[in-house]
Amino acid sequence: MLTNQEKNFNIFNVLRFLNGGVGMIFEKVRAIICDQLELDEDVVTLDAVLLEDLGADSIDLADLVMTLEDEFEMEISDEELENIRTVADIVKFIEEN
Repeated sequence: MLTNQEKNFNIFNVLRFLNGGVGMIFEKVRAIICDQLELDEDVVTLDAVLLEDLGADSIDLADLVMTLEDEFEMEISDEELENIRTVADIVKFIEEN
């Protein structure tokens, strides 16, 4: 079983080899999260859990969803939001929609 640090290392190595795409989405998502939650970039990793690791509350999540919807010109339904727990979940959702 991989530790979180090993997972982060593997995920970021994969992102480095992508030509834009997910890597660019992650960078935008990370910048938005850092701005809204007033966090340092090194704290916002792909496996960071929004509620537990990043300290977001329900109001923060509502604001984050609105900003992501505007930035990426899409809608996130309440049902879809229930499946989003981590930064990676956000990135995956954006990439697939």
